[in-house]
Amino acid sequence: MIRTILFCAGAALLTAAAPAAAEDWRLVNRSERGLDYLDAGRVTRRGEQVRFWHQIRYGEPQIDNGPAYNLMTVNIRASCRARTYRVVEMIASLDGANEDRFRPPADDLTAPEGSLMADFITMACSGQYPQPPEAAPTT
Repeated sequence: MIRTILFCAGAALLTAAAPAAAEDWRLVNRSERGLDYLDAGRVTRRGEQVRFWHQIRYGEPQIDNGPAYNLMTVNIRASCRARTYRVVEMIASLDGANEDRFRPPADDLTAPEGSLMADFITMACSGQYPQPPEAAPTT
């Protein structure tokens, strides 16, 4: 019993001491709806699977079925080979405050060739990102 407690305490200390991945938001797209960023600092790859964060900064607050938001940060898992992806988590916020987190249905989607999502998957899989913007978003 004491061994288990000591092991758990040691594991918790090691986890707390581990450095968190630094955010490194890169501007990927500008459109009438807003700005699309990829966090190059938190891309992880295991085999042909990749996980990354995508953030949309809307020019105007959006109102769907909940509170208004102007930032949508999305965690995505994708297949480099199959060019499919799944949205793992979405975080909506207004200027980074009042976060509303939700998990959409776990459906695999296909990224059409030439789409913004196909570009995100290509960047995350290749490790080649746009140059850092002058002012990156904060979350």
